[in-house]
This record gives sequence, C-alpha cells and structure tokens, in this order.
Amino acid sequence: MTPADLPTVNQIAESIHPAYPADASIFADRLHLYPPGCLALELHQTIQGYAIGHPSLIQHPPALNTLLGHLPHHPDT
Repeated sequence: MTPADLPTVNQIAESIHPAYPADASIFADRLHLYPPGCLALELHQTIQGYAIGHPSLIQHPPALNTLLGHLPHHPDT
C-alpha cells in the first residue's frame, strides 16, 4: 500500500464496513507507523481489497477509529 492508495482504501472500507466507519486519517496513521502491515490487493491495476495490521498489545487493542500516533515500545502481538 502507498499513500496514493489511501483514497481507494477508504472507499472500500466505507463500502464493506458501514457499521464500523474509520476516518481517512486512520489509514494514513497506520501506513505511516507500520508500512509492512499495510497491504493492498491489486487486480488489473485497480485496488480490490486491503489488509492492515500493526504491532500491538494483546490485552489492549486500540479503539476503533482512533489514531495510534505511535506503536507500543514492547508489543506482544
């Protein structure tokens, strides 16, 4: 995933997760903090899906639609 992909990722998110909205800034935050965990599925030069993951604390997941700002110093998951 690249910064240029974020508008499309946001459109996909709005379409497939209407009950769990996320501001566009959330995707940008995750991509900035942990690029290896931000993946885009591309088919015929069009993004069809995405996956986002990042280091975290297993007993303290971030709230939905919340900027992380930084990653935990000692993540366990």
